[in-house]
Amino acid sequence: MVEWNSNGPCDQIIPYRKLAGNAVDPNWAMCSVVPLSALLVEFPFRQPNAGAQRTNRVSLSIGNFADIVERQPEFLAHHLTAAGDTERAVDQWLKAGQYAAERSAHREAIGHFDHGLAALAVLPGGPARDQREIELQLARGVSLFAAKGLVSVEAALAYTRARELAEQLGDARQLAMALYGLWLSLIGSGRTLASRPLSERLLKLTEGGADDGLRLQAHHSAWTTCLFAGEPAAARAHSEAGRRLYDAERHRAHRLLYGGHDPGVCAGYLGALAYWALGYPDRALEIGSEALALAERIAHPFSLEIAQLFITVLHLDRYEPELALQRLATAGR
Repeated sequence: MVEWNSNGPCDQIIPYRKLAGNAVDPNWAMCSVVPLSALLVEFPFRQPNAGAQRTNRVSLSIGNFADIVERQPEFLAHHLTAAGDTERAVDQWLKAGQYAAERSAHREAIGHFDHGLAALAVLPGGPARDQREIELQLARGVSLFAAKGLVSVEAALAYTRARELAEQLGDARQLAMALYGLWLSLIGSGRTLASRPLSERLLKLTEGGADDGLRLQAHHSAWTTCLFAGEPAAARAHSEAGRRLYDAERHRAHRLLYGGHDPGVCAGYLGALAYWALGYPDRALEIGSEALALAERIAHPFSLEIAQLFITVLHLDRYEPELALQRLATAGR
């Protein structure tokens, strides 16, 4: 049992399982009791005369649990949800989902986002509520793609809802992210021609804007659409524009926000295929090798896996089956 060190009297303790409710495995016994003075918790116990006086308030002075709450925001989210502190609870569910997604624990992340959406349902309508829902839907869409593939109907519905709300609020950044998600759903389902209007809208929406990250993602949609539509020259132009805009540090969050992979790496391996299709096999290999090096440097597993796949295709296009087999062997490790 964990020994708690209190600065003042601690004459009341409560069972940890009662405090946490269903938040933890009932068999988890790392700490069976928690002193109230450590958390300063006001929690609605099932007292016979509580009745309407149950305020469902949780007031937390994080104290000894600061590190746990920072690393596991779902811990606090459960308490805030039970206490009816919905706005803060939703923020913590979003944070918990984002942390899980960063660890590539996307099914766990989806569960946290779903909890956030369920809690959000009790809030009155308004811009603040809608902003929270957009953030949840956008994050949920990325994890659904990662967990269930680009053909996920749930992901398409999440991005559709985010787009609807972003259009109403006039939020250009969130609208661009929702449009990108819808575009990716179409292109990932093999509907290249149907995806083109969304890519074109992204280019117009971000043209001349100060946010180079949004412009990068607009080009991201365009180089992919053009390459898969059989337009390698246009694909090369957009991939080169993306490579110029891309900064590995400044755009590191993009691999969590846009399709689960790094745009700089993508610009390299799809740009390499565009160069090959235009008759520049050596330049294609050079750019493809740079994409692989970037993927290894940023240490993003999914981006590296995709890069290895497309560079394997490039080796086959160059009539280099031995190198293709070596690349596949490397990718399988």
